[in-house]
Amino acid sequence: MLKSLERANIPVILCLNGHDPSSAGGLQADIETCMSLHCQSLTVQTSTFVCDTREVKKIVPTSSELVLEQMRTLLEDIPVKVIKAGFLGSLENVEALHSVLVDYPDIPLIVEPKSFATVNDHQRSTIEVLEAIKSLLLPRAYISVATLNQAFLLSDFADSADACAAEILETGCQHVLITGTENYSEVRSGKLYGQRGLIQSYVNQDKSPLSEMRCTSTLGAAVACEFAHGLPLHVGVGNAQKYVWSCLARGRLIGMGNPIPDRTLVPAENPIS
Repeated sequence: MLKSLERANIPVILCLNGHDPSSAGGLQADIETCMSLHCQSLTVQTSTFVCDTREVKKIVPTSSELVLEQMRTLLEDIPVKVIKAGFLGSLENVEALHSVLVDYPDIPLIVEPKSFATVNDHQRSTIEVLEAIKSLLLPRAYISVATLNQAFLLSDFADSADACAAEILETGCQHVLITGTENYSEVRSGKLYGQRGLIQSYVNQDKSPLSEMRCTSTLGAAVACEFAHGLPLHVGVGNAQKYVWSCLARGRLIGMGNPIPDRTLVPAENPIS
């Protein structure tokens, strides 16, 4: 006879992302990061990639009806601490997430505004998705986590990280984390901004074989986990950055392309405090 179980005391993160079969990013990055940082991930697959460790060759979006049904099914069953939105795959999926956010306004949203402008030559649809993210998701976001290149795509007139952050914050987004803000590759860096400007800068001089560009899913998930554990934002973001830099430093070369981040957390390195 089964004993009655108590509800687990663990933060639950609802992750929306594409499925990257190479494990470089996407939902697998979300799942592995949440496990390492002591959170439970729920996943909604927004698209499927055809890719290897070198490049993304094709993206097939999941139907917005299925994405919407899966989000609502999970939210009606499980108390979710944070919603983390990565690559959404289509304009319709952005709109589906927005409709859920309207009904669940008290769940914080963390946005990782990833796009693939060169894949399948769908540049027009990519622009439409970015515009929808700016108008529908960023105004409801607690924090947006982006590389400098992604931040430029979200900005109309910016010519620097500071200017990008200012434009993104004008949408109503409460905070912005921009990574890769230094112009020389041997330095890993990030800047956290709020409505009053720069909150904190983060710098790591260590080199690694893997670019930060391929770790936005990991960083976004790490920020979501740290926030879900209730840490002050600037501390949690700093811990998330350290975690990602550690994953980069331990990157595994398993194919003929880019190394894969090692998201296994060594207990002594646990950034949650």
